Amino acid sequence: MRGRPRGRVLADHVPQGVRYLVASVDVQKHCFVVQVEGIGPHGERWIVDRYALRSSVRPDPAGSPLPIDPAGYIEDWERLTEKVVKRRYPLSGQPDKSMPIIQTMIDSGGKAGVTKRAYDYWRSLRTRNLHRRVRLVKGASTDKAEPYRESFPKKTGPDGRTKIAIDVPLVIINTTIYKDAVVADLIRTTPGPGYTHLPKWVPKGFFDEYTAETR
Repeated sequence: MRGRPRGRVLADHVPQGVRYLVASVDVQKHCFVVQVEGIGPHGERWIVDRYALRSSVRPDPAGSPLPIDPAGYIEDWERLTEKVVKRRYPLSGQPDKSMPIIQTMIDSGGKAGVTKRAYDYWRSLRTRNLHRRVRLVKGASTDKAEPYRESFPKKTGPDGRTKIAIDVPLVIINTTIYKDAVVADLIRTTPGPGYTHLPKWVPKGFFDEYTAETR
């Protein structure tokens, strides 16, 4: 996701037809950009919510919240736990019932330091048994890669030569394949398999992001 949405536009319900919710998190220099989508039968999708988390819980000398710094402060990642991972949305026509976000995908790359913080955050979720609801994601280095695979990143061992797998699983995706799939789905103009429901509240910048991409 590109751009930095200003403010927050909240959907007030889970649309009828949605079977489960997923969230994607783009890690930017001073914010987390979140998009929540509802998935229905045969890949039909609804954009349910989209917002940016910009304020940390760390105060400046005057007591005001400092901007989020994903590369510098592991505690800033905790904003995602309550605001995304544990979040629930009321059902359409049944406000007394709600639906959780079943899976959150977080981009693990970006500014130097982000990857380490992402790994540490996932480890902290594991101590709370929340790790199964979060996957760290990285784009494949070639467009000939398989669509999706799970990998365990490696680090150099004490001898300076041996590569040792670390304890954090990473999802490697072929972004070219998935971008092509998104384009194909957006071409469809009638609801049904693969159709994307775009709500009226999404800002112009939302569409600018789609059209900014090139193959």
